Amino acid sequence: MKKLKFVEIIGKASTSAWRSGRLLGHNCNACAYEDGKGRVVVKLESNSSPVRAVKPVVFDGDDAYESWKESCPDGISMLLHGLRLFSCETSFDVNY
Repeated sequence: MKKLKFVEIIGKASTSAWRSGRLLGHNCNACAYEDGKGRVVVKLESNSSPVRAVKPVVFDGDDAYESWKESCPDGISMLLHGLRLFSCETSFDVNY
């Protein structure tokens, strides 16, 4: 993959994240990048480094990426919406 151009940290915050009971890292967030081919690549990062156990999500263009962002449910922060893209659980999730 070519060098990626940073776009944004989704949700402008971070938290610890787990998937299938396994800690993926502390200070996790989803970060968006442009790949130079019109696609937006979203990576799960921990302390500004990609989490290798999780594959990036690729959106075919800005429109698809913006549409996903607009689909954020009411009452859910953009941070959690970004982490849920990777099926992550956080300390903000309420389990009954």
